[in-house]
Amino acid sequence: MVNPKEPSQESPVMVVATATAVPCKFYLPYLWFLASQGISGVAFDYRGTHSSLQTKTMIGSNVTAEDWGTKDLAGVLEFTAATFPGKKIVHFGHSVGGHIMPWPHNRDLISHAITLGTQNAFYHLTPFRHRHQVFWNVMVPGACSIFGYFPGSKLQIVGDAPVGVMKEWRSWAYNPAYIAGMDDVRRERYQKFDKPILAISADDDEYATRLGVQLFHEKLASPVQFWHIEHSDLPGKFPIRHVGFLLPIFAKTLWPQTVPFIKSGVLPDVSTLKPSTPPTTDLHCRL
Repeated sequence: MVNPKEPSQESPVMVVATATAVPCKFYLPYLWFLASQGISGVAFDYRGTHSSLQTKTMIGSNVTAEDWGTKDLAGVLEFTAATFPGKKIVHFGHSVGGHIMPWPHNRDLISHAITLGTQNAFYHLTPFRHRHQVFWNVMVPGACSIFGYFPGSKLQIVGDAPVGVMKEWRSWAYNPAYIAGMDDVRRERYQKFDKPILAISADDDEYATRLGVQLFHEKLASPVQFWHIEHSDLPGKFPIRHVGFLLPIFAKTLWPQTVPFIKSGVLPDVSTLKPSTPPTTDLHCRL
């Protein structure tokens, strides 16, 4: 938890749901920045990962992404509402952290949300689809069978994750509608989520394409403003990829642009977000 030196009752509190295998401490620089703007923040590690590992190893863990959304995120939302009574809760969902956003029974505690690289990752929509076929058909089942968990840190891809999480993710990746196409329960969760969302994507994201991000958010009832960033339009042309938006190098360029929406819940006009690819070049508009 990160609190500003001079907290304001009017400012909301941010709950960060991390990407798969990314520790919550990675988000601290962004939360410290938000604290400088008067915004409190809460970040957490999902069960079976990082600081939430009950044992020293993931081997044999039966944790699933369903647990992360229906139990962990639900518990953190309840904790946040009790700790900051009367404050609006803003959800920051990075990748899977956005996927699980509509899952908690108490999702209505969320006032509005930012997603980052949260996409329909049906493998045909992903960058390097042939590599992803090898990843899902060879690397994931083989490594999980040998090690008892997915040793992403050893393989230098994704990161360490429980077998159950990887099995779920693999099943989603083979469904054209991704998670919303798995069953009626999941579909209904997405259809009932109607909070305003600022959906951020980057052109060099190795996991999430712009089209994939749009298709995911189409399953929600939410009003959405898409902010697609071409990294070559940034000073220094520094790569963003899947996690780079959270790096302190963007503390003066990208991070401040999220603050007005976090505080107000009013979606910005895309013309005010810099850099931003104009909607007329949108891939989905040309399908």
